[in-house]
Parts: sequence; C-alpha cells; structure tokens
Amino acid sequence: FADPELAELALGILAVLACEAIGRTYIVANLMCVEAVVEILKAQPLDSSMHIQALAAMQRLSLRRAPQDRMIALGIVEWVLGCLGWHGEAIQGMPSEFSLEFGSAMLMNLALRTEGKRRCHKHDALSVALNLMEHWNPQIRTHINGTLYSLLSLPSFRADARSRGLQGVLRAIHQQAASMGDEISKRQLEYLLEQLALPNAAGDGAAGTAEGGGGGSGG
Repeated sequence: FADPELAELALGILAVLACEAIGRTYIVANLMCVEAVVEILKAQPLDSSMHIQALAAMQRLSLRRAPQDRMIALGIVEWVLGCLGWHGEAIQGMPSEFSLEFGSAMLMNLALRTEGKRRCHKHDALSVALNLMEHWNPQIRTHINGTLYSLLSLPSFRADARSRGLQGVLRAIHQQAASMGDEISKRQLEYLLEQLALPNAAGDGAAGTAEGGGGGSGG
C-alpha cells in the first residue's frame, strides 16, 4: 500500500461501520469493497494491525448473504480454516485469541450457506473443530459448536463425523460440562448429538437469511 497508515485508518472506519446493520447495508451496496478487504486479509501478516482491522470488518459483514457468497467464492472458508488450524501457505504461526474468536465467528456465519458447508467438508473442518471444541474461551467454543451444527445437516459430513468418532467426543465433553455445571455448553452439545443422530436421508436445510442469523464476536 502506498500509505499503510491511511489504509489502516480506512479499515478501522470500515470495521466500526460494520458493527451496525445500517453500516453493513451501506458497505455491501458495493461488493467490490468486500473483495478489497478479502485481498488485504489474505495479504497481511497474521495479527498485524491491518489484519486485525480487516478480520473485524469481514466477520461483521459475514452476517449478510451477499457478502457471505462473495467471501466463499473468494476462498475465505479455506483461508479461515487454515488460520484456525494454524496451517496453509498464508498462515504464519499460531493465531492470537482475537483471530481465533473472530475467525471462528466468521466460519460459523459462512457455514450457514450450502456452498460454505461443502467447502468446510472438503477442507476438513472437522479436524479444526475437534482441536477447538474444548478451548477455554466460551465464545470460540460456541462458534465451533454452531459451525458443527450447520455442517451436521449435510448427510455426507454427518457420516464422516460418525466414522471418525465425533459421538464419543461429544459425549465426553458433555459429561465434563455437566459435572462443571456449564449449562450453556451442555445444551449446545445435546443439540449436536441430536443433529449427529439424524438419519442419513435427512438433508441440508435453509441456507441462511439476509442478515444471516449467525453470530459474531465483539461489537
């Protein structure tokens, strides 16, 4: 960038605007803005100032269907799985708590889309989820559980998860949550076990709403 300080300031303003629904509406009126932020996110070093601002903006924009579709087409599912799993050509080292929290929130939102689900399955989101399901940060756990809930609506993912022992993992974590009195985690895990037990004929559901219904971190 010709002026990194100006670019960082612009990203900061964008991230703040994206906090509010009216701001997101303004930004996504031109999806070239989303494309530009995706380019920055992929190009900047992990957890640099510009990376943090870009990730915050993208996570908030990932609440909307049109940006979700554009992000998925531009390879953000693959990028965020690389970030959360600490691998991939563009990923250097272990991500910070911020990147894990906002990255997992963005993944949860993108997994609402049918194509997002397919890409998550293709690029082994299950391994990433298994590594983060017991993370100490409850927000990250919630995002990972939400992602899994969406992915388990795919019969192919469900079959893969069963064959890899997800049921046993979920039951063990559920037992631990129950012993600790963690009712939120306990309930989330019960939903996942119910989803995992669906018959193979049960297929994918709706692919999200205009303001995605997902969730997200940090205001």
